[in-house]
Amino acid sequence: MSLKFDGLREPLSLTEINDDLMQVLKLSAIWSNRHQDIRITSLNDHIHQRSDATTGKRESYHYSNKAVDLVVLTATGAPSVTGMRSFYTWLHRHAPVSTDVLLEGSPPHHIHAEIDRRERPRKGRRNAD
Repeated sequence: MSLKFDGLREPLSLTEINDDLMQVLKLSAIWSNRHQDIRITSLNDHIHQRSDATTGKRESYHYSNKAVDLVVLTATGAPSVTGMRSFYTWLHRHAPVSTDVLLEGSPPHHIHAEIDRRERPRKGRRNAD
């Protein structure tokens, strides 16, 4: 099993790497070595959500090198919904407390992990003292 860096639209890029994001990548490699391949599909590489004062949407953390999108793959290379749910649960439990982990899409088509600058409390997670 492996961790693959393969952007969906263009090559992946980062201009810097946050320690907590590095920890998310390390955890992804650990889970992948034990279970299924994981493909990193996005870092700071293509167009993501921009802030919008009208709707209240915030700018994507991808632009500040603090977000990653991941897809768990089957043996044939197709996305694994079951694998993504399993990895999501595990990553949510083990990721740094500053990290939000989300399943995006229905059924989930990827996992989005971001380092939350606001450091708000997480549901189901204990906060650092």
